[in-house]
This record gives sequence, structure tokens and C-alpha cells, in this order.
Amino acid sequence: MHREITLSRHAAYWENDAKLAMLSLRKKLGDLAASVQHIGSTSVRGILAVPVIDIAVGLASTAHVPAALKRLNEMGYRRIPTDATGCIRMAKQKRSTGCDSHRLWITLEGSQAWNDLITFRTYLYNHVFTANEYEQLKIRLLEQYAHDPIGYSHAKSEFIRRILRLSMTDRFLGRRLTIVVDRPAGSVHPEHPDIRYPINYGYVPGILAADGEEMDAYVYGVSQPLRRFTGTVIAAVHRRNDTEDKLVVAPTGMVAYEPQIAEAVRFMEQYYDTSLVCIYEKSCGAIVYRIRPDGVIEYLVLYQHRSGTWSLPKGHIAAGETEQQTALREIWEETGLTLTLREGFRRELSYTVSAKALKHVVFFLAKAEGELTLGENEISDYIWAEKAAAIRRLGGRNMGKVVEAAEAFIRTGMNRGKRHHSPKHST
Repeated sequence: MHREITLSRHAAYWENDAKLAMLSLRKKLGDLAASVQHIGSTSVRGILAVPVIDIAVGLASTAHVPAALKRLNEMGYRRIPTDATGCIRMAKQKRSTGCDSHRLWITLEGSQAWNDLITFRTYLYNHVFTANEYEQLKIRLLEQYAHDPIGYSHAKSEFIRRILRLSMTDRFLGRRLTIVVDRPAGSVHPEHPDIRYPINYGYVPGILAADGEEMDAYVYGVSQPLRRFTGTVIAAVHRRNDTEDKLVVAPTGMVAYEPQIAEAVRFMEQYYDTSLVCIYEKSCGAIVYRIRPDGVIEYLVLYQHRSGTWSLPKGHIAAGETEQQTALREIWEETGLTLTLREGFRRELSYTVSAKALKHVVFFLAKAEGELTLGENEISDYIWAEKAAAIRRLGGRNMGKVVEAAEAFIRTGMNRGKRHHSPKHST
């Protein structure tokens, strides 16, 4: 029977361990290896992982395989069964426990197997929600495959294939493309005459999608019928229950958020289980505060275990929601608090969340009332902190400005209240 599979919270030493292992591998393999990279869940901060360092070894040539395996054997690595990736796999064990401490995935650098390994790792690194989804899948699979590492690995294959497919369309985000419109606005579907296209729809010539056909695309933000259109890809539409994914192209410079795009493509996407990845993201939340008896203002700061960061209560705006409704919903989902937003306070900030995504956040202000209960999915801890400590936890000058603005707003109200209740104003 195999040893039991375990999942551990991300440990800082994994990164150092991987760096040292990669340094040794590069030194030993020399010119045989074109690239050596840390992959697997231990390379993605914030998610649970089997505590084994996975490393991809990209050989410069297939002719180097015998020599590379010989040198790796000299380092203490042994061959283990291959899997669906087609990579040669090797592992090294801890002397103290006999358990694997490092695993190698050996293939030709630049091959499909190599690209898939790096793409999957990078996608999880850049998409926090997808990384959390992967973590939840592993937790579920552990119940069934705790003593079956091969079954555990195979059970993750469908998820991995889906992410690799997502990456095919996501790589076009932010790029300018020309669309040939074969179904202009106002036309009807060639096979379903009851479906009329409210927006232009076509394809990107020369670019193939996962289904082997040219990539389809919606044109957002242009109402008149078109024959061709050149613009910027602002979103990708992923269909979980179909082999086709779509791009959404808009006039360059136009900003649109997920709820707006979802409504524009709903006429067709309502028939599929779809999700959107957008280059412009909008979230709403609130600065939640309390005032101690001594007059000190404290702010609620939440710890997101997936990203390993501290934040204020906030989340993506949903279709049909106002900014205030989103803020109140997110406060309730993350803290269990039902609050009222203070009138007169609204602050905005924007920042990049990845190489292609810009996030716009709107913050309101709310005074804490009642007992706090953390949500089960994202938030694992919280603190009440004074302004300086809260800003240090949150990090970033822009977030600091939002908290400072809240402090000034609250104190102005407190001072106004003191003047109102002073003897000078009493009757």
C-alpha cells in the first residue's frame, strides 16, 4: 500500500528549497538542460499542496536524455512511473522518512509537454480564484485517493486540461485583433432562426481555437452592422460544457466590466455554462471600523489564505447589483455582519492584478455592529488595527490613502458630535 497522501499549507521554505534544488540541477546538468523551473502546487502561494517540490527539467535535445538520466542518478534521483504528460519522471527521497522530497518532470524544452507544465503553473499563479478551485478539488479527491497517488493524479487530469484550454484564449487578452464579421448585428442564427444577434459576431482569421476551427469573437460596443472590425480583446468567454471558447473585442480604449459584457453576450451564452475572464475588473467593498471607549478608531483587516495577503472586505460586482449592494453583500459573506453604509464617503482606486488585468475598486464606509463570523472559503483570520497598523498590513500607498481618508471622515464626524454636545451648545 502507498503512503498516505497529505496536503499542507504553503510553507515559505518550499521556495528556498526549490531554488537550491534548481541550482544544483543546473550545475550538474550544465548544457544538457535548456531550462529548469519550479512547478506544481508548491510553486503557487496560498494553496494547499502535497509537500513535494516538483521541478520541470527542459532538455536542450532529446539526444541528451541518456546523459541527463545518468547525472540525475548520481544526484540520488530514481525513475518513477510516467503519467499522461509523457514526461520522464524521477524522484528523490528524504533519508529520514523515505518519502519523496523532490520530483522531476523531464522533457524537451519547448515541447508540448513542457509548455503545458509551465502554462498550468503560470495560470494558477496569475488567477487566484482558479488556484482556489484547484485546491478545493484536491481536498475532495483526497477523500477518495488518499492511498492511491496514481488515481489521485489521474483524477486531476480533466481540470488541468480545462485550464490549458482556458489559457489558449486568455493569451489574447489585451491584444489588438481584426475580426471578420459573418453574423452582423440584426442577423439571425443560420441554424436557429429564433436567435437574433443584437451585436456583431465573427471570427479571427488564421487563429485556431481548441475545437480546431478559427477563433470566434463577439464585437462589444458597436451597434451598427459591420463586415470587419479591428479592436482590443477585453474578455474571453469560457464554456465549461462545450469545446468552443470565444473572445470579446471592443473599440480600443473602451472600458467594460464583467456584468456589462455578460449581459451583451447573454443572448447566446445563456444556453451554456460559461464564465468570463476580463481585462477590466471591478470590485466594491467597505472600510469597516469601530471606535474604542478611549476614542481610538480601529479597522477590520481580513486575511485571505489563498493569496496570503491582508485586505479590506470587498468582491466582484455582480450583474444587476449597484456598488452599494455589492459592498454590503461582500461584507456579509466575508464577516457575517449586516451593516449600513455611511453617507458621504466613497473612494476609488485602481491597480494591476496581473500583466493583463486592471482592477478598479470602490470603497464605502461602515461602522461595525454585531458579532463577526468569518466566511468559510477565502477568509481565515482577521484583526482590528489602528490606522498605522492597518495600513502596514494592507500594504501599498494607494490603500493607505483610502484608510487615511476614512480616518479623516470619521474624526470629522466625531468632532462635530463633540461640538454639538458641548456646554456651549446645550440649552
